[in-house]
Amino acid sequence: MVTLLPDLSDQTKITLGCSRGMDNFRLPQRTVQAINAFGLTSQPIKQKSPWHSEIPRLFIDDGSEDDLLQKAEDAIHEFLQHGTDVADVAVLTMKGMLHSKVVCYDNLASDSTKHFTGKFLDEG
Repeated sequence: MVTLLPDLSDQTKITLGCSRGMDNFRLPQRTVQAINAFGLTSQPIKQKSPWHSEIPRLFIDDGSEDDLLQKAEDAIHEFLQHGTDVADVAVLTMKGMLHSKVVCYDNLASDSTKHFTGKFLDEG
């Protein structure tokens, strides 16, 4: 997991809701610990994944869009160099979907991106 951290003073909290409460079975335990430590969700996430992982490394940008893009790509390249499949890389920003510059890019580190559109399919 890669976390890009700009100034934390005016951050948007992520509001999660699901039928099973705040239980998370997919994210590695260290990722959940980082999300909880930064208070990124309205309620703490309960880690249920058996995958321990490593502590996420933080890449802090200087506030400019150019540096944000560079740090995101540096972080992605680092994970790819360590053998992580690009499909297993998640980039989290703390600006929220409406304010994040990262979600505007169709490609990061020469790979196409997938991001939440704000809408759900009928299948979930």
